[in-house]
Amino acid sequence: MTAMRNMGYRQGAFTLVEMMVAMLLGIMILLAVSEVFVNNNRTRIEIENTTRQIENGRYAMQLLEGELANTGFFGEWSGAVPPAVGSPTVTACLSSEDDVRKAVNVPVFGGGALTAGSTDCMTGFKAGNDYLAVRRTSTCAVGDAECDGFESGRYHLQVSACEDDDPGEILLQVASVVADMDATQRDCTSQAPVYRFLSRLYYVRDDNVLMRAELGAGAYVSTPLVDGIERLHFEYGIDSAGADGEVDKFVSEPTAAQWANVVAIRIWLLARNLEPTPGYTDDRSYTMGNEAAYTPADGFKRQLYTSTVRLNNVAGRRESPVVAGAAGAEEPSAQTPSAPAI
Repeated sequence: MTAMRNMGYRQGAFTLVEMMVAMLLGIMILLAVSEVFVNNNRTRIEIENTTRQIENGRYAMQLLEGELANTGFFGEWSGAVPPAVGSPTVTACLSSEDDVRKAVNVPVFGGGALTAGSTDCMTGFKAGNDYLAVRRTSTCAVGDAECDGFESGRYHLQVSACEDDDPGEILLQVASVVADMDATQRDCTSQAPVYRFLSRLYYVRDDNVLMRAELGAGAYVSTPLVDGIERLHFEYGIDSAGADGEVDKFVSEPTAAQWANVVAIRIWLLARNLEPTPGYTDDRSYTMGNEAAYTPADGFKRQLYTSTVRLNNVAGRRESPVVAGAAGAEEPSAQTPSAPAI
């Protein structure tokens, strides 16, 4: 029994100093692991924010490029010069059938300041940005497979191919009631294809969202498209020298007479992260065309995207004009506008 008591005494327990050292080492290891976890989590969040910003910027640019690729497409009409439908409509929002007819002469229109009536179709417009109005028809005819049907109250466009018709009167048939669509094909009997007329405006809302306002049945309907789009700017390529479809100069504010001659558009789009980055300050200056440099000086990371888009349906018609009245000259066939389906 004495031996057993001596053995238990020799085993003993941890001293207070040993326990404190062990606890300190454990805390240090825990702090190191926590620091690694926090840094990894912060890095993951930053990567997600940057990836989302890149995706938003690229997607917004693709939307604009795809829309401009179809701008100026008006169904079977493939004339070398705009039809005689009156003076061009140089306005953002279309509100009548007469506006729609005249808008054919101005497939694109834009600006940096809202005019009277523009607030009706671009709610929440963010000051300091540009908007872009595009006019075209759907790339498929009403009744085709996977194409929207005729919608009463919306504007539609129909082109007459009958040689007996007077092009000055019914080259373009615009109506919002299907019974009024009476233009015919080359046989002068069969109904000509009917296309839905599209009037769309792209702009940045005051909460940094790319918006699209589209003319519906009697009013414009706004749809949010992409988050994190902070600034938007356009410049317009004017074909003024020989009406050959080539850009002679780029301007930021075309005159009323120049809008019908826009054949290309430069786009500047500034996308930013949805959340600020701790400890980061964006002190870079972003230059978009001839606008004053923009220096945000805040904690959001940004990326500037730019692209130049040719308006194929506008410029293409100018490349092969119809030769009329030239003795001995061969009359080339009219060029059909391109319309990649989107």
